[in-house]
Amino acid sequence: MQQLFYAGDHFLVADSICQGVLQYCRVLGNAGKADVITVPYAETDGTRSSVHLLVGPASQIYSVPVRADVPDPEDDRILRWLQDATAKLEPDNHPSPFADEAFYDDEWWTVPDL
Repeated sequence: MQQLFYAGDHFLVADSICQGVLQYCRVLGNAGKADVITVPYAETDGTRSSVHLLVGPASQIYSVPVRADVPDPEDDRILRWLQDATAKLEPDNHPSPFADEAFYDDEWWTVPDL
């Protein structure tokens, strides 16, 4: 689980969603574009919710790995959308890491546990 920080607030998000958000923010920044995205998160009591974030070149967003005793707020549909949107903005000379499923097993991409 990751604590995703954005605009002075923070949200408990699944590792995969957090990685998808950060990768999409990176390519948006490189392209000089902005977008509104929906991010599922878990409240501290375990309630699942979502937040809409305006992200782009000026976004100040980062994450920190955390331990949390709440269900992981996974959402395969949103993750796939983030992956597809990232791939569409990637330059041809820098292929999307999402194109290769083996990429998910790479230590560079995996967020270590605390």
